[in-house]
Amino acid sequence: MCKRISARVVMTLIISGLLFVAETSHAASIGLVADNAYKGVTVFDADSNEILGSVPIPRESPYPGITGDCVVAPDQQYGYVSDFQFRVWVIDLQANPPQMASGINPIPIGNNAEDLVMSPDGKFLIACDGGYDQPVVLVDVSSREQISQYDLGGSCNAVDICPDGSILAASAELGQIHRLEIDESGFVPTLVHSGYILNYGANNVYCSPDGQFGVAVRVSGEVITFSTADMLPIDAAYVVGEAGMSGQISRDGTKVFVRSVNLGNLTGYVTVYDLDLTTGLLSNEPSLIFPVGGAPPNVSSGNIYVYFGIDQLALNTDESLVYIPERDRISIYDASTGNSVDEIGNDYLYIHTATGISIQGQAPAQVDIIDVLVDVKPGSDTNSVNLRGKGRLSLSIFGSELFGVSQVDSTSIRVGDPFLSAGVGIVKMSLEDVNGDGIEDLLMMVDLGEMVESHALDSASTMILVTGITTDDIPILGGDVVRIVGKPPK
Repeated sequence: MCKRISARVVMTLIISGLLFVAETSHAASIGLVADNAYKGVTVFDADSNEILGSVPIPRESPYPGITGDCVVAPDQQYGYVSDFQFRVWVIDLQANPPQMASGINPIPIGNNAEDLVMSPDGKFLIACDGGYDQPVVLVDVSSREQISQYDLGGSCNAVDICPDGSILAASAELGQIHRLEIDESGFVPTLVHSGYILNYGANNVYCSPDGQFGVAVRVSGEVITFSTADMLPIDAAYVVGEAGMSGQISRDGTKVFVRSVNLGNLTGYVTVYDLDLTTGLLSNEPSLIFPVGGAPPNVSSGNIYVYFGIDQLALNTDESLVYIPERDRISIYDASTGNSVDEIGNDYLYIHTATGISIQGQAPAQVDIIDVLVDVKPGSDTNSVNLRGKGRLSLSIFGSELFGVSQVDSTSIRVGDPFLSAGVGIVKMSLEDVNGDGIEDLLMMVDLGEMVESHALDSASTMILVTGITTDDIPILGGDVVRIVGKPPK
């Protein structure tokens, strides 16, 4: 039995650093923070915390709107900022200093524009209104125009997008989270409904990096996990503090950071829960709680605002630091201890009542990967692997009319659970037609004892991944599911 590893799994492994397919050079991480008092955005280097520049957002009377959420594109070329006036502004992050981008700017859209999210490939922006009965909108980034919209039948206050393009759209008014999809089968991409709805409202919503689970943050302080496939609830917990504001899921999907606020004063907390990647369950108790400043107050009234959808917490690229917009500063905390380590202060023009924040590392280099079909234990229907057994485990890479297995550099092959070690090499190989289709395949053997001893396979493994390169240095990748029986010898 063989099963092709999905593109979603491959991208999750690459993004999380569990699969290394190419070396990338280090570049500065770019941060963007919006400010509701001065109606502007500040750009900073999230590696050095050096301010790169500030850009004012034009005001319009009589109501100047909210300079709210922001997002940095994966390639760090542009930043996008909402203004609650049916517009998204485009900031040129590569200009020195940063400035308003040339071309169509702002981008007019069909809702107030409060919460913003960008697709992982950087092709689309998705925006929702934040509390009014207005549609979710889809923006084509290259043409800077709205190309589709979808009406939930009530307000949409938060959106996020999963690796497969599914969109989670939360409505506190309706008490629901909808799963939308981007249909790219026609001439123009279109927002459509998946037919799945979770009957929970939320102030903010997030999709896990592997796309399997969603996390909803509610003003009540409740944090809910749910499956994105069928939109059914899985688990619930509570943050420390009165009201849940926003959060972030770590890139490996194992931790959920949630910011909360005490509504009567300017104090708040970050509560961190562990997330089980297999079940979607949260840890019974928080793994970390630390105090932070509360949400910056509204400029005119002094009341604390828990903004719908706006991301008011960000992790730096290596996830060692937590950035919290607070009044007159961005406070920076150690992500493992909660200790305060630094701040970006109010000496800078556009940090006073900071709202949304976004940090983006350099996008990984584009790498061509040959997706190969791998069969563990060719001829077996169960792929059972006994960890107490000795001897060798057989695998095959199937050839095709488009890919000849003779291209594979056998010395480069590594075999193992991608969530454990880097894998082990093969001990024997031969070229033969394994599946009887008349095309030559690569039959390989690995030492099962070596896999167990080197922690390339354990009792929790459900997948074996095969990686390597061709003689032309092109990465190959494929895998198969396995069923582990027996426990490794002690």
